Amino acid sequence: MSKLPPTRRTITGEIRKDREQARASRNGSPFFGTGFHPNGLGGMDSDNYEAGVSGYRFSDNGNAEFNDLTLRGGIIGNDALTSPVVPGVINDSSSGFGIGTAYANVFTGSLPVPAGFTSAAISVVARVFALNNGASGVDYLRIRPVVGSNTGTAVPIAATNAGGSATAVTPMSVVLTGLSGGTIALAIQALADFNAWPSDSLNRADLSGSVLWFR
Repeated sequence: MSKLPPTRRTITGEIRKDREQARASRNGSPFFGTGFHPNGLGGMDSDNYEAGVSGYRFSDNGNAEFNDLTLRGGIIGNDALTSPVVPGVINDSSSGFGIGTAYANVFTGSLPVPAGFTSAAISVVARVFALNNGASGVDYLRIRPVVGSNTGTAVPIAATNAGGSATAVTPMSVVLTGLSGGTIALAIQALADFNAWPSDSLNRADLSGSVLWFR
């Protein structure tokens, strides 16, 4: 028999036609050659996706997973971070004060807390220059910075009387948490060990430092 029966020829032709249509449909997919495809879970996978190994997945819940990701420098701003950091400075002073024999503020100030930030790493340096125009003999100047409820440690600096002077410098660092707006109190406290030192226009207190704010 040299020819296939009509029925068999028809079935063979239909199979061949179905294969061609399937091939055309596959090649005509909008994802053909793109490197990704629907994952059947409502999202998209790259063709080489393997969880925790390679490729990427976009899920229908809005999450994206990238096993390898390269970002161009500078494209993520600080505001996009969960815990951004904002720097600040502290720089203020006072003058003309006197110094007693008990700790008292010779400088006071405040540091506003930026909206939305809840903690801060603060480093300050307190500096006081003062003239000892009090009673005769050597006296000692002590100063300490105050940040919020935290107080630094003072070191005595000697000054002779009758116009003798002393310059005291004390650093301090502290981390504050649980902030919610408002301000942080700043101060420099000073005392003389033996006798009060009268007010003088040359007496000066400086507080300088830096702060890093965290959300």
